[in-house]
Amino acid sequence: MCRRGRHPADTEGGLLKLVRTPGLTLGVAAGGVIQVNTDDGSYGVISRGGNLAPQLYGPPDVAMSIEGELRRLGRWHDGCVKNMTILTVPVRARFDAIESTLNALAAKRGIEWYYGNVYGEDCTTPLNWWVS
Repeated sequence: MCRRGRHPADTEGGLLKLVRTPGLTLGVAAGGVIQVNTDDGSYGVISRGGNLAPQLYGPPDVAMSIEGELRRLGRWHDGCVKNMTILTVPVRARFDAIESTLNALAAKRGIEWYYGNVYGEDCTTPLNWWVS
């Protein structure tokens, strides 16, 4: 089942703690704290919540077809629209396990996926926030 609508956040002192991973907002995931510039809508990451933000491009029912495998990784489903599903997976689930699961789905069902908060603005350089 897809959740749609606003992604609520806790606020305190101008900072936002993300309750869910927002779609199409790169660089952040649930649990992270950001500060938004209300003048231009830009944002900066203050702290990371320890979660990865896989974004699946294809019908939501395809992503939901591997619900059991995704749950074993500790993931939760943040929302979807017609051809995009947003997930949150704790980084402790390990990249190799996440990638194996999502790559198998992509090969079998013809979807594409991308980590929404792993790479920099050039879409290739790892941010490495999980290394520390």
